[in-house]
Amino acid sequence: MLPGRASRDVPQGPFRETRNPRHRVEFVKKIVNSFWRRWTRDVLPLLVQRRKWDVHRRNVRVDDIVMMVGANAVRGKWILGRVVQVYPGSDGNVRNLRVKTSATEFRRPVTKIAVMYPAEDYEDD
Repeated sequence: MLPGRASRDVPQGPFRETRNPRHRVEFVKKIVNSFWRRWTRDVLPLLVQRRKWDVHRRNVRVDDIVMMVGANAVRGKWILGRVVQVYPGSDGNVRNLRVKTSATEFRRPVTKIAVMYPAEDYEDD
């Protein structure tokens, strides 16, 4: 999807000439649904890392910009927020965190978020 190659899943031409606007709307809906289905299947899982506790990776930190991942999220309306507090386990790995969004605060497990912009990337600016 990201390289921009054609896929059999996305409707390609030739396009049927019609005066019925319903056909055009249905065609556009197919394209949009195909895009979001592929996004959630192919791209989103790459953003949410599956962590093995024996492999050391960067912990989520306060002030990281994250996207909350959820199966019930409206297509294309994933919630962005800033980490305001982390809750590490006994081994020091962050297990839960508190995320502040524009509307409210959520407490989420680290497996249900994707770090979009780490805090150290904008601290130096």
